[in-house]
Amino acid sequence: YNGDVKAAVMLKNLDYTDLDGMGKIELEAIYGAGALDIVKGFGDRQFRPAGVVTKEQAIAIAYRAAGREAEAQIAGEALNNARVQQDKKTDTMSIWHDGYLQLAANEGLITRQDLADALSQDTSTFTATSFRRDAPAQRQEMAAWLAKTLKLQPVYGQQKIFNRYN
Repeated sequence: YNGDVKAAVMLKNLDYTDLDGMGKIELEAIYGAGALDIVKGFGDRQFRPAGVVTKEQAIAIAYRAAGREAEAQIAGEALNNARVQQDKKTDTMSIWHDGYLQLAANEGLITRQDLADALSQDTSTFTATSFRRDAPAQRQEMAAWLAKTLKLQPVYGQQKIFNRYN
C-alpha cells in the first residue's frame, strides 16, 4: 500500500466530535469529501452538519474540488501582505477565503463589486444587493460556481429529461 504523507494531518482533521446520529451515507460523504480536501471542518473538531454553507465557503469548496486550494492560499496571502499594517488579518482561514474570493472575481464567478463588498471592513453602507461573504449560499449559486470552476459543459440531450423545473 502507498500512503499519503499528509495522512496523519488528514485523519486529525477528520476527527469530528459532532457527527452523532448521522447515517452511514452522510458519514461516508463527509469523510470522503474531507479526505479529498474538498470540505473541511472548523479546526475545533467540529463539522457543524446543521450549519449553513456561506457564500465564501461555497466558493472555497468549488475551488478545492477543482484542485486549486494552493492557488487561492497564495492569492489570499498576497492580498493580506498588500494591506497596511493596521488592516492586516491574522485569522488564516479568513486570509485564505479572501484568496478564493479573489480567484472567483478574476474568473467571473462573482463581480468586481462583489469582491469589493466581500473585502470591505465597513458593512454599514451595504444594501440588499451587496455581496455578503458570510450570507448563506443559494443552491443555484453553488451549482454555478462548481460548474464554472470545474469547467463543466452542459449535456444538452438530458435537458428535457432532467431539467423540468417548475
